[in-house]
Amino acid sequence: MVLLVLAFYLSVLTYYLGVLLYMLPIPLYSVKKWAPQLMVDGVLSAILVFSYSIIKWIIDYMGRLLGVDWSLYYAWLTSEIGLVTSFIIALKMIGTALSSVGLNFLANSLISPLVNTLTYLLIFLISTSIMVSVIVTLSDTLLASGVLLHSIPFRLTRASGSTLIALVIVFSIGTPLMPLFIYMLSSNPGIIGYTGYGFALANIYVYDTCIITIPLYLYEIYD
Repeated sequence: MVLLVLAFYLSVLTYYLGVLLYMLPIPLYSVKKWAPQLMVDGVLSAILVFSYSIIKWIIDYMGRLLGVDWSLYYAWLTSEIGLVTSFIIALKMIGTALSSVGLNFLANSLISPLVNTLTYLLIFLISTSIMVSVIVTLSDTLLASGVLLHSIPFRLTRASGSTLIALVIVFSIGTPLMPLFIYMLSSNPGIIGYTGYGFALANIYVYDTCIITIPLYLYEIYD
């Protein structure tokens, strides 16, 4: 990739700028203090360039380890957008009906705030889906751009590059887990029958031969 090649050249440039500052025959500490820092930055940037494939592998590995499933995420997002849209349409119909019978004060004080809140929620969901789709589609380019920004000498854009790399990693791993996270926060921990992301929640009861529940027991499960 062109961005990675350019990042490598910039890391080499950073290293040799540090060497050049070391070799300058001037006793200026304010200038020479940059020499060791530039050399270290050049080496670290080169390591980051060669770690590009490793970073992508770590993203994929952590995703598989945590049960990332983009199809489930997009299905959840589509259902949530449809649900919010249905609520908005239903509330607007109720507000129109109330206004037609002379209950404008009720429609304005109760229905309108709910419609506005749900509209903001719908905009947030759509904006999030667009941003996530862009990040996922351009993840390789964004990751390489982060490495490139990290490699620019004198740390001019190092923070921006690190932020871009972290953004790709977090969104690639964490976004598909959003439905599960919301489910865990909003549902009853004792609910059973939920299946997704590679596991199912269940309540296990053990009975003796007289069909009496055993309160304390040890069990092993083999897969």
